[in-house]
Amino acid sequence: MRLAAAWLLGASVACAAEAPAAPAPPATGIEQPPSAQQRLELAVAATDTVRYRRVRLRCGSLVLSEADNWYVPSRLTPEMNRTLASSDIPFGTVVAPLKFRRKTLAAAAVRQGTTIFRVKAVLLNPENRPFSLVMENYQRDLLGR
Repeated sequence: MRLAAAWLLGASVACAAEAPAAPAPPATGIEQPPSAQQRLELAVAATDTVRYRRVRLRCGSLVLSEADNWYVPSRLTPEMNRTLASSDIPFGTVVAPLKFRRKTLAAAAVRQGTTIFRVKAVLLNPENRPFSLVMENYQRDLLGR
């Protein structure tokens, strides 16, 4: 998401006249269990715990992107899990000590509600073990009002 965030921050015409782009706090009270396909992409069994987080990247009142993130808490440190559960620090910042790499699984232009572009990616630790699956939905507000 770093590359996407950099592009969003640098290329958004809509954001030029408003406050700088910033992540919004994760949405709370939303549960979205992973599908069988998502569990396969995370390489977890049906009984393994997978947590869900939804965040929005905003520029003033505009929502530039929404991201759904499923992650495997057993593959993170206890401190990372505490931070994710109790703060609005971005996921990538929290897990940066893992020295992960990101693998894009799909990217496509879409026309679904306000979403214009969708990226699906998995985060892998240095042993190539997936610990997070993210679905980023870029919004038409990126193109201006």
